[in-house]
Amino acid sequence: MSISRTRLKLGIAAAGAVAAAVLVPGVASAQPGPLASTTCSADQIDAAIRAEAPQLAAWLDENPEAKEKREAFWAKSPEERQGVMDNRDEKREAFRAMSPEERQAMSENRDRPGKPSTSQRSVMSEKAQVIADTCGNY
Repeated sequence: MSISRTRLKLGIAAAGAVAAAVLVPGVASAQPGPLASTTCSADQIDAAIRAEAPQLAAWLDENPEAKEKREAFWAKSPEERQGVMDNRDEKREAFRAMSPEERQAMSENRDRPGKPSTSQRSVMSEKAQVIADTCGNY
């Protein structure tokens, strides 16, 4: 079965949205995650990440494109961030609607260089609330 170009693009967008969830984990559209709803600036969040999750800070430093995307996200207002998260939820639904073959093709791109590993996503998920709670101190 051939994957249509449109569905492949949609799948790539969905995978990117899922990867973007690294720093705003577990967000449902009704409840923004702690970093999605914080009023801290990108610099404050970066300082809190360096203090609370140095291994993640090192990964971001090694992946400037990922860091740039996170900073652009945090530069938005909490309401704008929620809109981004709502869009991410829609992309997840589109991903779930794909055929198994299309999802497999997307999964093969998941762990390419520049993408956070499962352990990095796990660290951030564990530290997100602490970072949100302490970023105002920086």
